[in-house]
Amino acid sequence: MIDKLYGWMSTPRGLTGRSPDDKRMRRGPSAARDLVSASPDILAGTPVIRGTRVPVHDVAAAVTAGRSLEHVLETSPSLDARTVGLAALYAEANPLRGRPRMSGALPEGSTIITDRRISRRRMAG
Repeated sequence: MIDKLYGWMSTPRGLTGRSPDDKRMRRGPSAARDLVSASPDILAGTPVIRGTRVPVHDVAAAVTAGRSLEHVLETSPSLDARTVGLAALYAEANPLRGRPRMSGALPEGSTIITDRRISRRRMAG
């Protein structure tokens, strides 16, 4: 996905079958890891792009949501195209912990059977 969006990892292959950027492609995950820092003092330990307070997973969410590279760079001027690509690579390799958030939309083809709400039981006490 990342190489299709930004092209920073993929190049045409030559006669040898190896890309001139094979070393860079192998360094992609380690470069993404080096790009990220997490400190309890910065955003309560949320992984951020080193030297900024921009959360890595927020940048990746913007890319996944279909935001253009120009829009992402406009909202975070301290980033460049390579950093955005590495942030998306890092987030793909290191997903957030915990249960995924529920979206407000229903899955395609589903219908609401009833709109009645079930009340919670009151606790004795």
